[in-house]
Amino acid sequence: MRTSEWLLLGYLAYLLMIAVTRPVPGVRRGRLVVCILAIGALAVSLAAAPRVWLTGFARNWLPLLYIFVCYHLSNALFVPPHEGAEALFARFDRWVRRLVDLPRMMAQAPRLVVEFLELSYFGYYAALPIGYLALVVAGHGGQADRYWTLVLLAQFPCFALLPWVRTRPPWALETPGPMDQRPLLVRRLNRFVISHASIHFNTFPSSHTAGTLATCLGVMALSPATGLALFVLSVCVAVATIVGRYHYAGDAIAAVATALAAWAVVFYGGF
Repeated sequence: MRTSEWLLLGYLAYLLMIAVTRPVPGVRRGRLVVCILAIGALAVSLAAAPRVWLTGFARNWLPLLYIFVCYHLSNALFVPPHEGAEALFARFDRWVRRLVDLPRMMAQAPRLVVEFLELSYFGYYAALPIGYLALVVAGHGGQADRYWTLVLLAQFPCFALLPWVRTRPPWALETPGPMDQRPLLVRRLNRFVISHASIHFNTFPSSHTAGTLATCLGVMALSPATGLALFVLSVCVAVATIVGRYHYAGDAIAAVATALAAWAVVFYGGF
């Protein structure tokens, strides 16, 4: 078993423990348990399968599926939001926005800049596979386990707190702001994705910011050009989550700390 696969099994065990001990509706609990066991069985089966090209390829790329599935499985454990936590996040958010005069900046910023920020937020979905693909192209495809261990370590804490830090995203609670009053094409695309693929709840830390920064940290030493591009993207994603009202400022700050902690664990922990 690879380290990233052990990490996956550990997170699935965490979800299973919550599913059987928390007040989850019976039908939802049954589906949760089945999905958790199915994903775990898939990972274990591939690890035990003969080491041929196809199984190796699957193990190198399936973490993308694991991240998506664990994101949605964690959402199933979300109970009614904690309004006190939402008020606390919103209070800090208002302080940050006043500090940089964010509403005015977004109302007056050139459309090209705002569209680029929205595109950056959407770019999270491409960053994770691009990071590993860059390693393959650079001749470091054998670093798959280390790369995915870092990415999973950055992503799973964002999902793991969903049952405990229960908040809705700012866009779901606030009246339409400057970004919504502008005819932004990419924003419409992001809102479409949120409507059809998002869990409609807030991840603390921000999974978009943590995941994108983790991809940068995972490839920087072996593919500097790609790492630099991903660093720029991660900065833009962090900004976009706040200005687009997809996350609170506290979510983005916590995400940076989470990704850096994951990087320290992987690169200084002997993985």
